[in-house]
Amino acid sequence: MKYISLLLYLFLGLCRCSAAAQNSLENNGLQILRSAKDDKNEEEASKALVTVFDLPFTASAFVATDHQESRSNDVLGNCDRDGFDAQRTYDQTCQRVDLCHLGWTEPDEYLMYEFATDKNDFSWDPYEWDEKLLVTVIVRVASYNANRMVQLQIGNDMDAKEDWPTQIFTTPGRGYQAFQDVTWYNVRLNKDANRHQLFVKFLDGNVNLCSVTVKIPRIAPFRSPALDFDYYLDRDHVRFYNSEVCGVEREGLVDAQPTQDIICQKRDNSKCNIGWTFAGEYAYYDFEVLDSEDYRVWARIASERTDKTVRVELQVKENPRFDPLTYEPSSYEFAAPGLGWQEFVDVGFNIYLESGFHYRLRVAFDDGAVNLCSAGVDFMVHWGVGEYEIPITFNALNYDWALDSNPNEHRGNCPAEHQVANVDSKAAQDGTCLQSGPCYVAFTLPGEILRYDFSTAVNFSEPRQGPTGPMVDVILRIASFGANKHILVEVDGNRHVLEAPGKGWDEFEDVVWKNVQLRNTFYHQLYITMTTGYVNLCAITIQ
Repeated sequence: MKYISLLLYLFLGLCRCSAAAQNSLENNGLQILRSAKDDKNEEEASKALVTVFDLPFTASAFVATDHQESRSNDVLGNCDRDGFDAQRTYDQTCQRVDLCHLGWTEPDEYLMYEFATDKNDFSWDPYEWDEKLLVTVIVRVASYNANRMVQLQIGNDMDAKEDWPTQIFTTPGRGYQAFQDVTWYNVRLNKDANRHQLFVKFLDGNVNLCSVTVKIPRIAPFRSPALDFDYYLDRDHVRFYNSEVCGVEREGLVDAQPTQDIICQKRDNSKCNIGWTFAGEYAYYDFEVLDSEDYRVWARIASERTDKTVRVELQVKENPRFDPLTYEPSSYEFAAPGLGWQEFVDVGFNIYLESGFHYRLRVAFDDGAVNLCSAGVDFMVHWGVGEYEIPITFNALNYDWALDSNPNEHRGNCPAEHQVANVDSKAAQDGTCLQSGPCYVAFTLPGEILRYDFSTAVNFSEPRQGPTGPMVDVILRIASFGANKHILVEVDGNRHVLEAPGKGWDEFEDVVWKNVQLRNTFYHQLYITMTTGYVNLCAITIQ
């Protein structure tokens, strides 16, 4: 009986082994068959799962597309970040991206962030710089010891690796929680490559990383909505913010509200303004200069107070790493206009800027209680310099910049040889208008804007001096059909509303804004905004 049981046990064991072996072979066969059949699909699916960022982006260190870590089985730190060595961060800027940062890095570990580019995303002609696209790369790092080397490199599938842009920098070494931005300016990308890979490689290790940013740099001239700042220092802990209109991206960083100013909305594409400012708060906007030219640096501000001031400051950076500012800033203080919280005016100064430097436009609320809707840098057109002197009368079609509601449509009977781009115009019949030119601006709609750059020459004849410079009268020759049609006029931080006579489309009259205080500078900009529209404008006189 014992032998029969033993034989039966061995037989059943062999059957189980046979079945298991067959099962294993069948499973392996299915896996091999599936691998051979779906290899291409799995590869495509894998590619589809790869994180690819769109410009601009700011990413936590832990959402890299790929990475290499030396100690994959030994995870350090008090944060759970999918196998990364991670530690809680105390840096407020880092906390806006992630509550933890990457730590305990070792030599030759790296992170890779893949991003896509489209040359249509760039605001300037990408062919200007040797058929390259430009981006700015910012990594926020910290280390205990100084001079730890980190390498940044951007590659693609079209260029040889030795041709990839590369930058090596050293860390500040102020402590493992003392994070600081390292900026790599004017990185040239191959315009024909749709995808690029940013590698952050820790050559020495012992460097902490909290975030990576790749963005399209501002190129002068530019106009930036106030909320598109690179950094804002907020002093109070109370938040006033309309996220429904202003968006959620800046919520928690700054106080903001929808703006009612037409120039802010139309010219500067600014839906919201910074408000409820406290003394000591400031915003800054970094930018690059490709053309060495004269520029106008400006900010558009409003306040109900006249006892407050704002400083518009230009700082210059020569070295794209940790070097401090290498030039004394150009700083100008301006009194708050005191016209109302939504009555915005431009304040600024003129300056010659050289290409090849990295600039920062800083708007500082030294006293608080001033709103900001936009800031920017424009080309300074020296219209009239050496050719005209005040008093001067010029035709309304001789503008330097215009915003028309229908720029591709031209209405009116102005002869073709006298038409100008973007503005509707009619042939003049009024004798005084004809002295300035054969046509006038017509068919205006609400929100359309004209800008005229002019100069007060050194030999400005018998100026009426005011507290900050000469005083002038601004005279507009305008017409409208019907009453209650208005024009908003701005110059050198002053603004005034003029009402059209309303006697007919060709019944022009002079409307005067007297004793306008100009700034003590040669160059000025006059803005005319059609607040109601339906006003014709034939000539402007400044005397």
